[in-house]
Amino acid sequence: MKKLTLFISILLLSCGSLQTKKPLQTRVKEFTKAAEQLIPDKEITILTGNTVYVKLEKNPSTGYSWYYTLSDSTRLQFVGEEVFRSSYEQPVAGEPVIRVWKFMAAKKGRASITFTYYRGWLGTHSTIRTNVYPLNIE
Repeated sequence: MKKLTLFISILLLSCGSLQTKKPLQTRVKEFTKAAEQLIPDKEITILTGNTVYVKLEKNPSTGYSWYYTLSDSTRLQFVGEEVFRSSYEQPVAGEPVIRVWKFMAAKKGRASITFTYYRGWLGTHSTIRTNVYPLNIE
């Protein structure tokens, strides 16, 4: 039931992006406004209360998806995510999508976000890529 709820939430979020006729980069920029983009393996320092985001591309037709884990959920909190497609109408088979996740720095200290790219039904042993985003929160 939890997975079904997550699927429906992601579907509804993606539908919201499809209804607008704004260019892809404009839609991404609006969602990430006032947040700093994270780069894999590059530690950044941010202030408590500030938000950061991770932008990753995926191709849904492959079955692979990005999953994240927080090293310390007391220091970092998930704020939201959005799925962006370049097409405005129905999704096109094989078309990549951009997913953006936002997180808020909640408490001082060091933390990291790890994203792994794998097929959900096969589990983490099918991982083909891992990105780590270290943060120093002041």
